[in-house]
Amino acid sequence: MSYRYEQTIKKTTYVYEVERFWDKKKKQPRQKRKYLGTKDPKTGKLVKKQSPSIPPASHDLGAVYFLRQLSKQLGLDKTLKKVFPDSYAQILYLERFTIKVSRCSTKKTSRLPRREKPLRTLV
Repeated sequence: MSYRYEQTIKKTTYVYEVERFWDKKKKQPRQKRKYLGTKDPKTGKLVKKQSPSIPPASHDLGAVYFLRQLSKQLGLDKTLKKVFPDSYAQILYLERFTIKVSRCSTKKTSRLPRREKPLRTLV
């Protein structure tokens, strides 16, 4: 059996649908509440809850994706592979890590010290 419950907090009346059930483990009656919305103080009618508007396709690809695309556009991948065929992947990872750490090191919570001198260019 379910019923509606109205709870007033600071001049706002919240409306819930309450469903009672028997908890077999605790051997006690329990209830579940489902929020329905607020009650309009003037008309007394239920104002349904609003769902947050989320853009349909929003993706955060992060800094790693951006740096990967940038190094492809600049031709850094091919140049490093040509000059350092054995360790070019490690150099790319270090480059991305250094850029990310230098962005984070401006915050007070950073654990890594900020570099005083920039890294030397390899090419």
